[in-house]
Amino acid sequence: MRSKPYVGITGVTTRSQSEAISRYVEELGWPQATQVMVGVLASYKGLCSQPVNRNQYPEVGRIGSVLINDRGLLNLVHYNSRADGLAAQLTELLSEVGWADGVQLNIPWPSPEVLRRFRSRTYMTVVQQISARAYRMAGGTPERLVRSLGAYEGLIEYALIDPSGGTGHSFDVEFAKSALTALVGSKLGFKWGIAGGLGTDNLERLRPLLDLYPGLSWDAQARLRTVDDRLDPGKWESYLAASWSLITEYRPQD
Repeated sequence: MRSKPYVGITGVTTRSQSEAISRYVEELGWPQATQVMVGVLASYKGLCSQPVNRNQYPEVGRIGSVLINDRGLLNLVHYNSRADGLAAQLTELLSEVGWADGVQLNIPWPSPEVLRRFRSRTYMTVVQQISARAYRMAGGTPERLVRSLGAYEGLIEYALIDPSGGTGHSFDVEFAKSALTALVGSKLGFKWGIAGGLGTDNLERLRPLLDLYPGLSWDAQARLRTVDDRLDPGKWESYLAASWSLITEYRPQD
């Protein structure tokens, strides 16, 4: 299956939110060659029934009911963990979830061998997040990042540069451009994405990145939320509308 570029909304916690996103995407006349990614957060703590922020993390056993099977949506479970035993965790997670289009691994440099075994058992879209910590671990330069990602050829569909890690820290366009320039020039077989402090008010800063790579994916989380940390319909609607404008400008063939 061809991996399409996507525009992401992360931190969805209810089925009604997924359904509202699906309806709005249809109202906008969303281009078929670009997906809207619905991201549901999960963690090792939640998998172990430890306390988590329920405004962002639904119960793991409820994630399957949050997601809807809509061909226009890319349904991803965003999983973070610092515990050993990722293979067993992914098996348990997917057993609890029941259904999703794929996973985003918010884990710095998971074992390629674990991913290889995972991919041999099931076909799912895999997005690998490159956090600020992962970037430092790789050596802290775009060139060393490229070398580290080489080990994941054939194991992931997307690499997402996300230095803020869902905290909403300001989007650094110069850093993003330098990293993306090296990644696009590497000829690695991934789709490339950007996240970190994005919202309706600063999507215009993606323009130099889209000039470089029109197939760019992007994702937003913290700036789409209310003051009490819930997904804000007004914010995600305006974000999708602004994203639609960029997509139709840079990808008229859609």
